[in-house]
Amino acid sequence: MALDSGNVRLAPTGHVYVAPFGTALPTSATSGLNAAFKELGYIDENGVSVTPSVNTNGIPAWQAAVDVKTVLTSVALDVKFTAMEITQVTTAEFFFGISWTNSLGQGFLSMSSNPTLAERSMIIDWTDDTNFANRLILNRGIVTDRQDMQIQRTQALVLGMTFHVLDNNGVLGSYYSTNPDLVPAT
Repeated sequence: MALDSGNVRLAPTGHVYVAPFGTALPTSATSGLNAAFKELGYIDENGVSVTPSVNTNGIPAWQAAVDVKTVLTSVALDVKFTAMEITQVTTAEFFFGISWTNSLGQGFLSMSSNPTLAERSMIIDWTDDTNFANRLILNRGIVTDRQDMQIQRTQALVLGMTFHVLDNNGVLGSYYSTNPDLVPAT
């Protein structure tokens, strides 16, 4: 394959959405989203980090200095991002998936010392610098890690989170794109 700088893509803008697990998922890069999907708003300038990982275990043999077989022990997919908007949706995700209530005209979020894990579906949409639509659909997951929420005088209050993707009947997610370079020939 020859070098082609036209295949280098940027993701100058995008959106992150969450919905309760079980919400109907879109079936293309451009189809409309179910109304249950709520946008997390502005994400900091670092965007979204998607990290697939594979763990293996090598099987050594007496007669060889290298492994003779490799066994897949686990697969993981994590998404990290920092939400910049302080909304009911972002704070609920940050504080264990608990919903806000109205308490005498004030927002109220009661954080349990033993919260249930709120399973979500997540969609990451972006349009690349050549105007192709891309959509990563993560069927089922939970927010596992949170960065320190720093309350300061001169810095924006941000909510850094890691979304850990869980198995959903043998599927982690889907990736759709209108980029013709990603469409196999028929």
